[in-house]
Amino acid sequence: MTNPIVSSISNRFGADFERLAADVLGVGRMWAAHGLSVGRSALEASAKTLEVSARLLGELGVRVAIPDGVAVPTPSAAAEPVKSAPNDVSAVEN
Repeated sequence: MTNPIVSSISNRFGADFERLAADVLGVGRMWAAHGLSVGRSALEASAKTLEVSARLLGELGVRVAIPDGVAVPTPSAAAEPVKSAPNDVSAVEN
């Protein structure tokens, strides 16, 4: 079913209306494509930020788990699993 208002305008202005409608549709599609592109870029930047934050939190967790006086591993070694410390607290010197 055709919209009577659109039909009336189309009958009155003919090709001009058709061209205008196509141009408006084209502009809308361009804005939609731009919005999707910006959204994608924002999500990629957010993912990179979260990745860096996760890595830093992991390194901080390794440093916190290491007792005083023990050499701190390099960042490449920090990515390796850390062996748990013994449960005997008396073995740690203050």
